[in-house]
Amino acid sequence: MIVIFICAPKLSSNEFVFTKYNNQTGFENALYISMLGLLASMYAFSGYEGGATMAEETTDASISAPRGIIFSIIASAITGFILILAILYGCGENMAYIINGPSDHAVVNLFDVVLGGR
Repeated sequence: MIVIFICAPKLSSNEFVFTKYNNQTGFENALYISMLGLLASMYAFSGYEGGATMAEETTDASISAPRGIIFSIIASAITGFILILAILYGCGENMAYIINGPSDHAVVNLFDVVLGGR
């Protein structure tokens, strides 16, 4: 995330980051597209059963295990939000290249823009 902010040749404007809506999915329903975006982010919320597994070895497990799970969710949400902001600010004016670039993965194309100076 820090590399994107430091090395990006030009950062996106606040207007682009917070108000631009880009739909290249082929579907027209904005609510459906938003739900697809939320579904993709929900895949990141996995692995929280580790707190329940670790509860056997902790003291005061009935309090510390749920607290650990909640704190890990909060940390993931904050880190994910910062990552999304870094990606959006790093896009600059290169959205078409990032989506349709040489790689099939948009994040690889983003780092090509950020580190290659496109």
